[in-house]
Amino acid sequence: MLSFLHKNPKFLLRNFSKSLMLIRHGESIGNAKLPINCTYLEYPLTSLGEKQAKLIAESIKKRPSLIVSSPFKRALDTAKPLLVRFPNTVLSIDARLSAFEYLSSEYYTEKRYTRGEAIKQYWEAQDPFLVMGKNAESFSDFYNRTKSFFDWFENSKDINGLVVGFTHAMSLRMLEMHMNGKLPSDVKKAFLAYSENRKTRKIRNCEVVEWKIK
Repeated sequence: MLSFLHKNPKFLLRNFSKSLMLIRHGESIGNAKLPINCTYLEYPLTSLGEKQAKLIAESIKKRPSLIVSSPFKRALDTAKPLLVRFPNTVLSIDARLSAFEYLSSEYYTEKRYTRGEAIKQYWEAQDPFLVMGKNAESFSDFYNRTKSFFDWFENSKDINGLVVGFTHAMSLRMLEMHMNGKLPSDVKKAFLAYSENRKTRKIRNCEVVEWKIK
């Protein structure tokens, strides 16, 4: 049973000119709360995550016209079984699908499991321009890069058929809100809307969100 998929695991595409299927990566060592001895970029999948990646690849019946992935290892490794299944499909690595790193880098490595207070401080600040330390990204930059990806897919005349994108929970959430028209254009209001969404919308490993354009 593919419990981590939406209700229709076959994703039948009818008369749509293009479709975007966004997939969160499989379970990683960070998700499983295992010891971390690598950078956030290098988190590998667990054995369960590898199984999830194979199952998601098997569930996709239509050959993608393009496979796009975040440059993070766990996303690329989730994409691998689909690339094996459809070896003639091009893989494009796109940083716009990267994970949202809103805290300084140590909170994704040695302080990963003790960062609760830092996370609370970030969201309570309600400041979309806040940069919380070394290598951190502001919400404003996160909003703009994901919107750039969304606009590229929606408006590009060079895209047709099925595009499959491998990304991360927070990026998938943002893109889903772009798709559903739930993000205000004002970045401060967008921050508040996103903050509320993250309280109620849990995104599971290898969960799929699909968007179709006629």
